[in-house]
Amino acid sequence: MKITTNHHDRHFVYFHDLTEVQQKNALDDYDYLTSDMRNDHWIVYKDQVYHLNDFLARKNIWQNGPASLFDYDGFTMGSYGNAHVTGLLIKVSDDQESYRIAEYFC
Repeated sequence: MKITTNHHDRHFVYFHDLTEVQQKNALDDYDYLTSDMRNDHWIVYKDQVYHLNDFLARKNIWQNGPASLFDYDGFTMGSYGNAHVTGLLIKVSDDQESYRIAEYFC
């Protein structure tokens, strides 16, 4: 498994900080979020908008696995093809105000 990150912490974005287009798309794509959940914990990574709820908790899925995965709190499945899996990993700060993101490929 290859993990790529720049090790930079980023602050979560509030809904009102998203562009108008991003807000419209987020309302369509995340219509299941309550209004309280919709206010914060947005991530813009490589021009794609994610919400913290997109990430599955690693501890609930991977009890065992590569040691490098234990540095992260959650993951998304990006794509699967040609026998390869890609996605994102996230490490959330203790105060839940910022995060570190990485891409994985295996």
